[in-house]
Amino acid sequence: MHALSTAELEKVLVLINSGHSAHQISSLTGHHTSTITCIWSKHCPHVPKSSGGCPSKLSPTDMHHAIHLINSGKAENATHVARSLQSITNQSLSHETICTHLKKAGLKAVVKKKSPLLSQHHKHEWMDFALSHRHWTGRGWCGLMRPRLTSWALMGKNGYGKVLGRLSLTAWWKGPRSLVVVHL
Repeated sequence: MHALSTAELEKVLVLINSGHSAHQISSLTGHHTSTITCIWSKHCPHVPKSSGGCPSKLSPTDMHHAIHLINSGKAENATHVARSLQSITNQSLSHETICTHLKKAGLKAVVKKKSPLLSQHHKHEWMDFALSHRHWTGRGWCGLMRPRLTSWALMGKNGYGKVLGRLSLTAWWKGPRSLVVVHL
């Protein structure tokens, strides 16, 4: 780096403070980019430099909306967020872009830990309840379950069926020929 005159140095410092990039200052003054960056580091370390690369496709508002979608449960993963933001911003977004921005925001992708539907505690409670109420008849259970006038219909593949009889409690069974509860 050869020494710059005071006037040239002042011109470079004014351009740095006005927010120009090193490449723009280089093209305006005719000095090499490395000379501009050395002056920048020496005389103006408080002025932020451009990080380089492309500008971000997502604004802070878009990122806030993406985090809201994840936290509220409206979107499960980055792919769902990308689809939602594409309809809002009208630009193509990759799920990897969304994932990178979510990582920068402090979120991280994890596999949900599998847990049994019923814990041992719940199983013991259900067994205790069943053993203590095993002598109940249908009338005893009517207080727990809301009785309804229902008809059981045996539905075939074509959607038509026959009414089999009236019952007071609803129940469901799924199979190749499904029993369907019809409320009357």
